Amino acid sequence: MKQIFRSNPLTVSMILVAFSIWITVVCASLLFFDDSGNLIAHSYSVWGDWSAHFTFINALKERGFHWLGGDNPLFPGIPFQYPFLSHLLTYFFGKITFLGTIHATYYSSLILIFLLPLFLFRVQKALGLGAWAALGSTLIFLLIGGFQWLDSGLKSSDPLTNQFDRGSIFTQFILFEFFPQRAFLFGLIVFLATAIFAFGFPFGSKTKALRPKIVLCLILSLTALLHLHTWIAISTLLFFIFLLPPVQKSGFRKSVFILGASVALLSGLFLSFLLLRDDANASRLSWDFWLPGWAQNSKVGPARAVEMNFFYFWVFNTGFYLPLAFVGIWLKRKEKKLWAIGASGIFLFVFALFINLQPYYYDNLKLFT
Repeated sequence: MKQIFRSNPLTVSMILVAFSIWITVVCASLLFFDDSGNLIAHSYSVWGDWSAHFTFINALKERGFHWLGGDNPLFPGIPFQYPFLSHLLTYFFGKITFLGTIHATYYSSLILIFLLPLFLFRVQKALGLGAWAALGSTLIFLLIGGFQWLDSGLKSSDPLTNQFDRGSIFTQFILFEFFPQRAFLFGLIVFLATAIFAFGFPFGSKTKALRPKIVLCLILSLTALLHLHTWIAISTLLFFIFLLPPVQKSGFRKSVFILGASVALLSGLFLSFLLLRDDANASRLSWDFWLPGWAQNSKVGPARAVEMNFFYFWVFNTGFYLPLAFVGIWLKRKEKKLWAIGASGIFLFVFALFINLQPYYYDNLKLFT
């Protein structure tokens, strides 16, 4: 038995695949179709704002791709501040499979949620973790939320992910947030992360794998239009890779600088086109960009969160996750591979606590995740 759990890739792979199947089945069970083919959600937290995204995808079908350049898909002639370029993938998936918008979104989300543990496991392995450590890290990330489930005040009729009034704001059970609200976007994030490691950048040992820099630069730059939070996370990681290079090889830092500068320039052009148009101001919303500790601010946070002790609030919302993260950074402090990730993670955590990138404060949760 000890030999099996010591180093058996087949055993680890079987557990990983079994977990992927389980998480997919669990997430799929949260949704069902009625007799008319309409998608019905068991919980608001599960489906949320996807009706708007359905409309955007349908606009691609009916009006073509031109609105991705900045034209509002619902109101022609009015600028659209964010193009949701990621909807193109759902559109093409539906076109290839001959599925309608709702079913295409549903099944593409299922595929992404199934692949998600496999992608995350691949990333953990690329960081140098053993098979069991990589599996454990993947499961912890997907399953560990805060201590909300211990709160006797939770209503049994409500899902755990919809307890904002109870002060449950941040690290909710990620499993139920991924699908289908953000399955597509998180699937995109882990796909990009896996693709970067497949290129051998930034932590690979095969420097010759850095040849397709143009393709990599284009992919990373397009995240500014695919999902802005992803672009911020990747840009932050590139910055700390430059400051804390994990590979002490001649020319590595120069290579990172060239890639980072190219991504900054190209993505800057993309964002400038959207933000600096003459009529773009008409579609802008105003909000408190600077609001330190916004989750416990009376202007934003629910009464219970405001009343909570600062440290109790974070323990309640993150459970074991933050302590494990900091313990891991401390125990692996000599591993240069993890310096950039640890530093960028801490930076994003603090950044998202003070800076609000969108008028809807809870969108900062994406940076925390």
